[in-house]
Amino acid sequence: MNTLTLEHQTFFSLMIYEDNYAYVEDIRTVNPDFPSGIVQYQDFIPGIQLKTLQVEGAFIQVQRTQMNDFSEMEILKRSIGKEVWFKEDGGDSPRRVKLIEYSGRKKVLLDIEEQVYLFNPIGQFTIPMNFLEHTKPFIQWKFTDLKKGLTIRYLTQGFSWEMHYYLTVQEDGFQLKALCSIENQTSHSLKSVPVFLASGIENKTNNFRVYSQMEQIGSSSEVKTFEVGGHHVLKLPETVDLYPHEEVNIGYINRTGKTIKHDYYATSKNNQIVSKYRFENSKENGLGIVLPKGRIHLSHEGDFTSYLGEKSFEKTMENGWVYLDLGASKDISIRSNERYCYDEDDYYVYEVEVVFSNHVDRPVNVDYTHFIDTNSWHIIDCNIKYDKNSHSTANFTMDLGALETNSLKFTYCKYETV
Repeated sequence: MNTLTLEHQTFFSLMIYEDNYAYVEDIRTVNPDFPSGIVQYQDFIPGIQLKTLQVEGAFIQVQRTQMNDFSEMEILKRSIGKEVWFKEDGGDSPRRVKLIEYSGRKKVLLDIEEQVYLFNPIGQFTIPMNFLEHTKPFIQWKFTDLKKGLTIRYLTQGFSWEMHYYLTVQEDGFQLKALCSIENQTSHSLKSVPVFLASGIENKTNNFRVYSQMEQIGSSSEVKTFEVGGHHVLKLPETVDLYPHEEVNIGYINRTGKTIKHDYYATSKNNQIVSKYRFENSKENGLGIVLPKGRIHLSHEGDFTSYLGEKSFEKTMENGWVYLDLGASKDISIRSNERYCYDEDDYYVYEVEVVFSNHVDRPVNVDYTHFIDTNSWHIIDCNIKYDKNSHSTANFTMDLGALETNSLKFTYCKYETV
């Protein structure tokens, strides 16, 4: 039997998704005197999903998958309770079934559409759907012409990637660095592999093809982002070595931003200060690139660098805004008091005082929302400007100097409603 091995491999690449899958393209080319007939195609990556197999350059007459490391009986015994492919003799195509019991060539119980059947094992079994690791599958085809090479594409498990951002807030702007962290969770070693990272794309390979654009992408000294079918793909600048159960980090960006805003928010419901950062992902602000989702590590650089925390980061397009909610902050404290004053025939009057104390040595502003438990009200007197954002809330912005304490004071009346 003729065998196409890694010696015949002329191209190999990985499209790694964010959900622990990778799409493989593997091309094997032979010389003109390679004999026709049945060919065995081996050296798949463990974790192959057979239902995603796509083949070009050969006429498929026989599709039979086995395991090199285990006998058929061992494979099936290990697969009890799992899904396998089963094709009866004379059947049109294999079916996905659940293997209930297997005892050699005498008895097979299959669960097909929640019905249990007893088969004489005359049919042909193939690779179990979930029997992935520590195996080396091969597939056999009858081909008519391999002079142009046999191209096979398939989905496999065991590869993942994540973006890690490192944002440093500075006095005159910010520094944003990012690393692509790629992990090979399989026992398969890959060397000098072109790698694409798919951002925000489900692993539906039938409707997504990027390899045909290889020549258009060209080479680059840094990670290059391009759009395919409305989605975004990152092409790494160099080939990557992916060793079993190891992680490799590739630099994505290192940019200096001009403006980042630090906002504080509070409401009368809990009197808790919440800290948020935001910046615009634009060329004018030193960025203007696709930022895939990931984890962002935030720190502040002053007389000394302080670590502010870590947050999930959603994909942000060019000219979009990045919002980072850091939760409760001790930079500012707040206390409030609301008291009833008097009432008239159809309304009641209340006085409110909210005291803000800034504990950091820089000016800040606080966006404060006060809730009023009625839809009919108005403010009689206030020491700062306010906005009536809704029927039951008033919004105030309190400016505080470095280490300053200041108060918001206002009087309002609320009317009786029928």
